[in-house]
Amino acid sequence: MDLGLPAALGVLTVGLNLGLRAGTVQRGLGRLIAPIHDALPPSTPNRLANFVNPNSTSYNFMGQALLSGDVWIGFDHVARVLDALRQKPDEFVAFPAPAGPKGRGYMPVLAGLAVLKGAPDMSEAMALIDYLAQPQTQIATARSLGFFPVVKAELPPDLEPGLKLAAAAIEKMESAKDALPALLPIGLGRRGGEFDKVFMDTFQLVVLRGQKPRAVLDREAETLNRLMTETGAPCWQPDPPSTGACQVQ
Repeated sequence: MDLGLPAALGVLTVGLNLGLRAGTVQRGLGRLIAPIHDALPPSTPNRLANFVNPNSTSYNFMGQALLSGDVWIGFDHVARVLDALRQKPDEFVAFPAPAGPKGRGYMPVLAGLAVLKGAPDMSEAMALIDYLAQPQTQIATARSLGFFPVVKAELPPDLEPGLKLAAAAIEKMESAKDALPALLPIGLGRRGGEFDKVFMDTFQLVVLRGQKPRAVLDREAETLNRLMTETGAPCWQPDPPSTGACQVQ
């Protein structure tokens, strides 16, 4: 079975004055095709740099940066902003990931559970998987970790306020007409970090350093194509299946 973990959502500090310096970071970009040049006016990257915390690309958990005030608007996996929502639910607003020209991309993380063939205590192992898939267990996991149910399970009305904020934002995102689920990279093995670096470098070069999006995308596309070719990784959703290694288009 697969246990699904909801993906990026946004968190906004209540009372934010948009005229002041704010921090933001984009994580979990889903598609290999990144038409930034079509989506943004030419001056947008340079203007964005004025509102981006220089440390944004080094944050592992956006919740910490939100609580400290280093970041006022942040995008991250729900589990990574949950501390902020739990500690100060009245000071933050949670909202769905923003939409782009291809749709409202978000990343549902699937964690598979399986039992090895020939493993000892097979019946007990299968019973554990059955237990983890029960609605009440899934609700307990949501309360504890912020990983929401993947089986039919009605969330109870007594959820803590911060968790309710996250749940409402996720529901809006998943039910949006332009919702575009994007799976985690598949087939890269130990080289997944190199894939992430391409998107991180693109963000830094375009937004923080003000380089021309088209030139950066063309350059990073070569790096990404080389990685995909060397690993032989096929395309994954939402891109259509590929014959052989996935390639940037």
